[in-house]
Amino acid sequence: MSRHGNTEGILQFGDPLERFHQKYAVNPETGCWEWACYRHPKGYGIMGIGKYTKVRAHRFAYERLVGPIPAGMQVCHKCDQRNCVNPAHLFLGTGFDNMQDMVKKGRFTPHGRRINWANATTIRVLYCRGRHSIEDLSWIYSLDEEQVRKIVKGESWMTPPT
Repeated sequence: MSRHGNTEGILQFGDPLERFHQKYAVNPETGCWEWACYRHPKGYGIMGIGKYTKVRAHRFAYERLVGPIPAGMQVCHKCDQRNCVNPAHLFLGTGFDNMQDMVKKGRFTPHGRRINWANATTIRVLYCRGRHSIEDLSWIYSLDEEQVRKIVKGESWMTPPT
């Protein structure tokens, strides 16, 4: 079974494709099929298959509505919306292809440059007000949860730049 889930040969309860089509809403402006059920903290939809197995919803959509996913391939989003499960918005690519797509669309920031002192201060304020969890903030700022924890605890980004 792949790291992100594979639906082949798994015991399924009810028709999973029918259940899948009940779990998203179509955005008329973008054409995205926005996953309306459980989502991973990073924003990807999660689809329950069988009794104990879960797969990412966009991978389920691709596999069931487009075709098999070869080993080592990722299902990438043309629309850059992690919760989108519209097969017309999905394409196969390697990790390198996905990174190139990210750079081409201007979504890449070099490691260590994703955050500045002002953002770190905002993260601390939002967390202290109780409006956002560490998981929320890690998704909003595209940071590892551990990095957000260090910012919130004051272990990093406490001193403004000189």
